[in-house]
Parts: sequence; C-alpha cells; structure tokens
Amino acid sequence: MDGGAPRRRSKSSVGQQPALPGFGTTSPARPTGAPPPADRAAWINKLRRAVNALSPEAMEVAEAGLRACPSDPALLLLGALAAITAVQPDRALAWLKRFERKHGTDNAVALLTALAWAAQGQALRAWTLLEQNRLL
Repeated sequence: MDGGAPRRRSKSSVGQQPALPGFGTTSPARPTGAPPPADRAAWINKLRRAVNALSPEAMEVAEAGLRACPSDPALLLLGALAAITAVQPDRALAWLKRFERKHGTDNAVALLTALAWAAQGQALRAWTLLEQNRLL
C-alpha cells in the first residue's frame, strides 16, 4: 500500500465520518405554515380552524399534527372529527381506537365512534352505543 507507514488523521477529522450524499446535517424543511413538531398548541389551533372551516386540507393538517404529537388526546379527537367530516370513517375509527388505548374512553369518544359507524351504514350499532353511554 504505502509502505506500512500509519496514516495520520487531522485533529478536525477525528470521530467524524463523511456524510452520505443526500444525508446532510440539516433537518428537512417543514411545509409552509406548518408549526414546529413539538408545538402541540399550534397544531391544535391549526386543526381546529381547518375543521371549523370544513377545509379540504383538514385531514392533511390532522395527519401532520398526529405525526408530530402521536398520542395527543385533543389532536386524536379533532383528527377523528376531521375524518368524519371528510367522510373517512375508517380513519376516524383508527384514531379513536388509538385514543382509547392511550387515554381510555369517554362520552366524546362514544359520540364520535357512533358518528363514524353511522357514516359506515351501521346506524343500529351507532344507536346502541349512544344508548349504552346514555347519550340519548
């Protein structure tokens, strides 16, 4: 190779490896207008506004918020509401199930679950759940 002489590293390169192409040290850019990942209150407010306006982007906001704060109870319930208004009851039920696993059940979960089941054409099942939870 080079005659057996040991190669010397400069002090600045000790402990560092070259970066692979496409894997720089900078973090990926957030979409325009997206709150920082850890800003729970900002995600809740953004999703509340989107649901209130019946925005077609509400589901995208819910997905992004739940990627940032995956077990946040308010985001899970608002996400379920966004999914119901977007006629995606399967997605709503998935988020409600996640909520129940992490936080238990309550009347809000029962009501949203009943709405999702009704959207799936399971009105009798929805009605029964509402009766069981004394919401009728």
